[in-house]
Order: sequence, then structure tokens, then C-alpha cells
Amino acid sequence: MTLIGDASIVNGVAMEGLNNAGTLRRQFLVVLNDNGMSISKPQGAVSQYFDRLRMSHLYADFKRGAKDILRRVPGGSLLHEAYHKMGEGTKAMINEGAWFEHFGLVTVGPIDGHSLPALIEFLSEARDFDRPMVLHVQTVKGKGFAFTENDSSKFHSPPAFERFEEEGTSKCRVELKEPGRSFTTAFADALLDLMTRDDRVVAATAAMPDGTGVSSAMAAFPSRVWDTGICESHALDMMAGLAKCGFKPFFAVYSTFLQRAFDQAFQEASLQGLPVRLCLDRAGLVGGDGAVHHGFCDVALLRTLPGACLMAAIDEPSLKAALAFMSGYEEGLSAVRYPRDSVSDRLLDRACPEFRLGCARALTPAFDMLRGGRLPRVAVLAFGTPAIAALAAAEELGDEHEVGVWDARFAKPVDVRLLGELLGAGVPVVTIEDHALIGGFGAAVLEAAQELGLDASAVTRLGLPDNWIHQDSRGRQLAEAGIDQAGILRAIRRAENLPLGPGPVRRTAPHPLHPPRRYIDRMGRGVALVYNPDGEEAREAAGRVRALVERHGRLVSEEHSRATVPLTKPDEVDLVVVLGGDGTLLAQARRFVDAEVPLLGVNLGRLGFMAEFDLASLERMAPVIFGDGAIETHSLGLLRAEVVGRNGSPRFRGLALNEAAINAGFPFRMIEVAIRFDGETGPVVSGDGVLVSTPTGSTAYNVSAGGPIVSPGVDALTITPIAAHTLSFRPIVLPANTSIEIETRRVNENHPVGGTTLVLDGQVQEPLTLGDSVRIRGAEHHVRFVRNPDTSFWETVAEKLQWATRPRLRTP
Repeated sequence: MTLIGDASIVNGVAMEGLNNAGTLRRQFLVVLNDNGMSISKPQGAVSQYFDRLRMSHLYADFKRGAKDILRRVPGGSLLHEAYHKMGEGTKAMINEGAWFEHFGLVTVGPIDGHSLPALIEFLSEARDFDRPMVLHVQTVKGKGFAFTENDSSKFHSPPAFERFEEEGTSKCRVELKEPGRSFTTAFADALLDLMTRDDRVVAATAAMPDGTGVSSAMAAFPSRVWDTGICESHALDMMAGLAKCGFKPFFAVYSTFLQRAFDQAFQEASLQGLPVRLCLDRAGLVGGDGAVHHGFCDVALLRTLPGACLMAAIDEPSLKAALAFMSGYEEGLSAVRYPRDSVSDRLLDRACPEFRLGCARALTPAFDMLRGGRLPRVAVLAFGTPAIAALAAAEELGDEHEVGVWDARFAKPVDVRLLGELLGAGVPVVTIEDHALIGGFGAAVLEAAQELGLDASAVTRLGLPDNWIHQDSRGRQLAEAGIDQAGILRAIRRAENLPLGPGPVRRTAPHPLHPPRRYIDRMGRGVALVYNPDGEEAREAAGRVRALVERHGRLVSEEHSRATVPLTKPDEVDLVVVLGGDGTLLAQARRFVDAEVPLLGVNLGRLGFMAEFDLASLERMAPVIFGDGAIETHSLGLLRAEVVGRNGSPRFRGLALNEAAINAGFPFRMIEVAIRFDGETGPVVSGDGVLVSTPTGSTAYNVSAGGPIVSPGVDALTITPIAAHTLSFRPIVLPANTSIEIETRRVNENHPVGGTTLVLDGQVQEPLTLGDSVRIRGAEHHVRFVRNPDTSFWETVAEKLQWATRPRLRTP
């Protein structure tokens, strides 16, 4: 079964599917949802056919008439039997001359798609029909809400709106919350102006006249603007043909849908050297529409085409200037991209210079080198609207940081003169784009630097990461990608600490795309910050730590403390900072045991025995810890625990940093276990359970159960009974390489509340049954922790465990 809309079925891939479906000799159902709309009114001959079909009453009485006939057919209770036995007469009743019949598909409908009983009744019969079939379902777009039914184009993807009751009446009204003047509106006005001044300018869109802003030009110049329906490839083909005839064609299309027409951009436009002009709306992150609509690959696609000219607008004046440039650009394919966002008014007090091929625009006058400006300490080259955020970031840093910001304007060709001046002088460069890093503007800068023989090791690229960014506000999506003002500030501060290269290098030794480790070490440690963002205290602490990292090192990633996945970018992380209590640190020790990077615990809990730092001590030592200073670490061994059933097969394996505990569990009857050491028979213990602890865990559950405190330097394991039935059993200290096997002789099992259980670090649990064996030994895994030089183990024991302190006597 497949479902498709009446506007989509004219698409080439849909036609290919229908062509193949007609050859099937089996059950296959196509449900055609016909609401007479896509985003706007569908266009073309097929749409007109559906319009005529909706006017027909051919199917109005199909169900009743079919049942009357089927009752007179022996054994004819099913639709496919009617098809076979009644022949062409019954097919005519189904839908005589239906368009889909030419593909070999039996067609039923149109029927009312809002009538669930009718749909259920038909589908119940169609499930046994053994031929390809189309169910033509007629619906109303926006059904159930009068405003959407009356203006389904506007309400296809509306901004937030409010519904108001009109006092004293049963009527209501709806007010859309308009965020400001959009880039789409700015484009619509600019296109209309171009078409008014030059009658050779023509335009097309693919089913998006309102979405792309072409509708106003369509109303003013109906003979020069076309809506091709959901047929991007056909639209670009047609624009190429018009370019061949001397017109100036503009094709307005969502960036994410451009890939449907890439073959035509290649074969029909670029290869032929035809000046087709692409206006790429919804470029970059699109907010609530989510990953399916993000325009993240248009630059990467089009940059491969020889002679292509690729631009981006930062505000309305620059969009108008880009379109004016494109109008006069006859050397080949050209494109301008702009986001689903409001236009900024930040630069309205400045004249917008016209576009010149391959030339960037300085937004910070002091560093406008075309007009005698000086070199900045850090240069920011922004492609598109991130230039506005970059300018705000530079102004926030102030004049003493000497940050120069350029509106790059072109991703192809990039401004090689500017790159030569900056990189040739060893100025760190930050590139920013609302586009994928792979194949985007930043990649073009690196490639240009290599071609020029320049050292690109001080180039930092910001853009969309190599993972999907899902539904959210556009602002939060930009923050997630690190290309909002805060992310740009972080990048500039990191770039300020980059070592400056010696200038030009030999072309025979181009620098790799990623800086080698020696540069990473010099620019501070790469830090992964782990915390629980659901807690207010943790969020506030994370903000303070984040600022410290960004000032002295590099924030590589932020990880949720409840996550179980590995580090996001393990190769770039030198240190993992964990915010929380000892429980959080234990969980992260198991999670990152294979990451081979040290953990630094910042205590936000009550005791914090393992988390040696607090926020005050971390702030004091941040330059050393996050910079390039020497830090002291110590390595802690883990336990490996394995549960083996009575049949001898292992069913559970896990790691513990503190202890492996066997607890009696509900209903809290005494249990009995037999212990063996390296295969030799040991004691039988009766009581509430038994603990096997590491030196690290000796100050946790072990000490509260009466076990010894073991210095971290001792390579040992401790076995401590929990409420032993006999007073003669005392804790045992064994070498860390001892193999311990604990066999259950009497347990509490199969209880819904939870019976006898193996518990690792108080967090990982595995139920035990009679006859199970728990095998424990020191694991080959170790975890490194950063030591706080201002504390010692015995001071911590004395302070936090109140060890050997005299009783406090209350005075009267």
C-alpha cells in the first residue's frame, strides 16, 4: 500500500512508480489523497483532470449499485470476483476511462476521504483484491478548522497565531504573529522591481508561489511567471530553454528541493553555459520544519559545476544587490541563498555596495584593506546571515580584540586577494556558514588557501555539523550548531590563542584539513563537559565551567550525564569534566572506560568523595587545567563481574569502579553464599549479603558495612559481609588479581519487588537465582582521574567522613 497526494503524483518519480506498478500481477493499492491543493493550488493538465473528475457523479452510488449487482453474482461477495466475472461492465462502474487505467490500475473513486465508515468498508473489501488498484480519495485541506479550510495556503505552515472570540457573537477571528519582514517578502519585492525594469526577466517556481514570494510577480506579469507544480527538474529545464532564447530566467526554489533538479542544473544549464539564476529560499536551518527542509547542501552541490557563481545575502539591501548582479551575469549558472528568517536592519544606515565577482565586503571599517585599513588580530569571513551575528560578536569583544568581520558574499569564487593578505600575514581566520561544513564555504576557503600555497592551519570553520538537527526554533538550532553569537564568540576567543604561522609555505606541502595534534595542544585542551541539563544547579554550574573552558581551552562537546553513548568527538577530547556527585562520576567512569582520557569530577552533591574539585577550586586552577599546564592524574582499576547460571552459561557481564554487592533483597530473609578464591574453597557466609570492593570503593558502601579503609595506592580487593549471621566472619583483603567466585546457596528470588540482586556501584543491577555464580576479578580496564593538588586522600577522609573525630558534646 502506498499513499500520495494529487499534487505529488505528477512528479517524475511517481510516474516511474505507476509505470512499474501496472506490470504487477499481484495485490497493490495506491491511495490518492486528492484535496485539490499542494502548498498552493496545483498546476498542470493532471490537476485539471482531477478538477473535472471531482465534478462527476459517476461514483456517487458506486457502493450501493455494486452491492446490488454482487448479490446477483453466485459467490460474488468480493470485489475481485466482480472484476473477473462481470468483466468490462463492472470495470465501467468502478471508473470508466480513468486516467490510471492506462497504467493498468483499476480505479475506484473519488470517495469521501473524511467518511471513516466508507473508507473502512472499501479497504475491507480491497484487501482481497489481487490486482493493482487506485483508491481515489477526495478530502479538504485543513478540514475541521474554518480558517485553514478558507486559506489553506497561508495555513500550510503558519507562524504562531492566536484565536479570539468576538464578543457577543459566536464568531471568532485569527491573528498571525508576524515576526517581521521576511527574506521571502524582500525577494518578492526585488523580483517584481526587476521584472518591471527589464521585460526579459522571467521567473518560475515549483508549486511554491506563496512560499517563495513569486505570487506577487505572477499577479503582475502572468505571461512571464510560471508555476510548474511539484516538478523542479522540469522548471529548471524550462528556465534553461528560456535562457537559450535570450531571456533572463530566475527560478525560485527551496534550497532543500534543489537537489531534485541538480541533474538539470548540470546537464541543461551549466554544461551549456546558460545563465540560469537560482534563488534559494529556506537556505540553512529552517526551524520547526526540521531536518527534511534544512537547506544544508546547495553550496556543496553547485560548487562542483564549472563556471557557477554562488552568493549569499545577509539582509534586504544585499539581497537586492545580489539579484541585480545576477541579472547582468551571463557567464553561466548563478545562485543566491537566503534563510527562512526576518531581514536584519542592523546595516540599514550604511550604503550597500554592489556585488563584484569574487569580492568580499568589509563590515568593520577599520579593517577594510581596500580602503587602507589595518590587519586584524582575528578575521571572520561569514557567508550569509551569520555575518550579522559575527559583527555583533566582534562589537561585544570591543576594539582591544581587533576582530575584523567580512561579508564573504561569494562561496564561488572566494575572495582570494583577501585570503592572501590575511593568511599570508599569519592572521587566524574563522569561517562561518549556515550550511554543512562538508563541501561548503569553509571548505572552499581551505581549498583556495592550498591553491595559493598558504598555511591554513589557523583556519577555524564553523557550520552545520555532520549530524541531523531536528525540530526546534531557528535560534536554538543555530545555537546547537554553534553558529549563533555565543558560538562565534567562543570561536573568536579560541582563534586569538592560535599560533600564527610564518606566512606562505611551499605549495608542495599543503596543510591537512584538520590541524595536527601539536596545534591542538598549544591552543588549550579539548574538553567534553558532562552534566544533567534538567537540573537548575547543574545548568548554572555548566555555564560557569563553559566560560572557563572557552577562555583557556576548547569546548569540544557537551554530553548528557544520563546518556550511555560514547563521546561525540573522542579524537578531539583531552579531558572530560563531570558535574555532579560521586554517583554521576561512577556512571561516567564506566561509560568512558575505553575513551582513554582523564575525568575531572566537580562536586555538586553532598559528599563528593571522588569528585575532588568544587567550582571555586576549578576556577582558581582553570588556566592550568584547561590550558597547557601540567596536571596530575591517577589511575583507578575496575572490577569485572560476571553472572553464570546453573547451566554454566554466562548471562551478564559488567564493570564496577567501587564495588560489586550481592544484596539479599525482598522479603529480606537471610541468604547464604559460598566463596572460593582462585578455585580454592573459602568461607560460607550467611547474612544480608556480601561486598567485593576496590580501594576506591572502600570509603563507600564498604566502610558503612564495617569494612576497612584501603589506601588508593594499595593494589587489593576487599570482601566484607553485610550483617553476617556469625560474629566470627571478618572482612578479607586479597591481591587485586585474585579470582573470586561467589555461589548462591540460599536466595530470595522471583519476587515482583526484587529479590537477591547483584548491584554494581549502586547503579547496575542483575537479579540472581539459586545456583547462580558471580565471578569477580580485577579488570584490565583502568580509568584516569585528575587529582586536585590542594587536597589529599587522608584529609578528604578526615573531613568528609569525619574519620576519627571526637564526639561532639552538646552543652546545656
